Amino acid sequence: MSVVLDMKKSIESCISSDEMSDIILKILKRYSPVIVASLKHSCKKPVRYYWNIIKEQWQEVLNDADIRSILINIKVKIKKAFLNSAVQLKIEEFCKSVDVNVILAVITSESNMDRLTIQMDQHKWYIKTENGILDLLTGHVSGIVPEFYLSDNTLYLGLNRLQLIHLRTDKKLIQTYEVLTSKHFFNKYLKYLLTDLTSDFYDTLVETAIEFNIFDINCEIIMSMLKFYMHLCKYMSFEYEQLIFMMDVLSSILIATNYSRHFYILQGITGNGKSKFFEMITKVFGTYSQSIRNVNLQSGKGINAQPEIASSLFRKRIIAIEELCGKIDENLVKELTGNSQTSFRNLYEQNMGGRPSAKLFASTNTTPICTATEAFRARVIVFPFNSKFENFENNFETSAQIEADRYKLEKSDSIVDESFIGFFTLIYIHLFQNVNFDDGYIHVRPEPDIMKEFKEQYLSLTSLYKQFKQYADVQTVEGEVTTVTDLLSAIRQFLVETKRLGTVKDEEIVTNFDEEYGHLKQTKTHDSIYEMSAMNLEFESEEEEGEYEPTVKKKKMTYIVYYENIVIRNLKKKFN
Repeated sequence: MSVVLDMKKSIESCISSDEMSDIILKILKRYSPVIVASLKHSCKKPVRYYWNIIKEQWQEVLNDADIRSILINIKVKIKKAFLNSAVQLKIEEFCKSVDVNVILAVITSESNMDRLTIQMDQHKWYIKTENGILDLLTGHVSGIVPEFYLSDNTLYLGLNRLQLIHLRTDKKLIQTYEVLTSKHFFNKYLKYLLTDLTSDFYDTLVETAIEFNIFDINCEIIMSMLKFYMHLCKYMSFEYEQLIFMMDVLSSILIATNYSRHFYILQGITGNGKSKFFEMITKVFGTYSQSIRNVNLQSGKGINAQPEIASSLFRKRIIAIEELCGKIDENLVKELTGNSQTSFRNLYEQNMGGRPSAKLFASTNTTPICTATEAFRARVIVFPFNSKFENFENNFETSAQIEADRYKLEKSDSIVDESFIGFFTLIYIHLFQNVNFDDGYIHVRPEPDIMKEFKEQYLSLTSLYKQFKQYADVQTVEGEVTTVTDLLSAIRQFLVETKRLGTVKDEEIVTNFDEEYGHLKQTKTHDSIYEMSAMNLEFESEEEEGEYEPTVKKKKMTYIVYYENIVIRNLKKKFN
């Protein structure tokens, strides 16, 4: 309505339906323009977009009915604006005679003449929600919108515009965040768990929250924050330094650039919450997150298309790689996380390039194979997921669960549904509380010592040979002997049981084994057992005939190559 009133004088002065058509066309061009855009870093062909003045964002024109509805809406608004006016009858008559199809044809022909090439999702501090564009630095929703801001991605948080605006200014929410991230609260919560204040982790958290005056059963967001906090504590094995470091990392995902140049790995055995944690991330970030296959990080020819990377690296905030395993290309990882210009190719398309906006997260139960260079070590951040979630026949006390780092398994979707709003609220407030407004980034604090030690141990096993040694349990024992046949059998056993047979060559392991234990390598010769058996039969037959004449024959020798004082403990007989 305010748009129509801005042009009140022009509308009142019109004398024909043609002039009214021109006025409606001007209103549309000024306040809800239509453009044809070719999007960088997108597989889409050039398509039409119109400016939605209600949501203050660009939206794709799926068909002409979208524009037609806008035109009809403007006509209705004009009639209502002059409902009590002296010129109401004239305006209504002109509006009835306006040909919407003619205006639509003009818009279509004009917009097709000027094709724009624009970037998607390259605005670092803007993120699209279902209710408008959220400015991460100011907290405004659709307050300041970049020109031609386009995005196919959306955060589906289920929060209205007013809730989003007040999310980080609400005193209760800020107080809850400050208490939950304080070490005093963490220690108190841990103490109550170890003393079995209640039989349930969440009930104990509620009692602790009441003591710190942050519990509000009527506030859905606070309840969700408590739920997420409880799950995160379990995933981080109740390590406070690790928990706060994870908060830094999760908050940095909101900013559309990998400025910290890190590759994050969540490592742990099966059943430790990694998949459920990824579910939470996907629920929060919606279409700003994407999962890709492990094969995208493996070595390949440069001309090969990598559509999963090309369509996500420049448009998403987080790329998840579940079950990282096998050989990975450490140089490719450096390129993807370098925060510099790079390019990839979609199927049947030219290379597309730019500065990546997504951060890479991977989960794994095993250790990938790569060369852990100094540059690669500097890129990798490894989160140890040491907790174990199991089905308990009996209800164990909270203290027993923490001491064993074993927790009750919950399979329902409620874990994610009840936590994701609190997840977003905590990382959003954490970003605002810790962001450096000089450069607009949250500078992630140094890794905790416990994570540094774990990373060194983890990266030391990225060599295929070291993985084999650990698996086979190779030991130096005086008087023991391991033959080359034993070694080859152990290598085959290792490749079969780690599902790598046919994908990696055993020569690499043999070469490295020789480099380490070559000084213990020995060769022994003896007569062939088959040759000796044949000679004995010959002697017996000649003795029976009484014509024995010893003949000199060249004996075949058998060579056995073995390693002295080496034993392979994990060699199974069926592979021997």
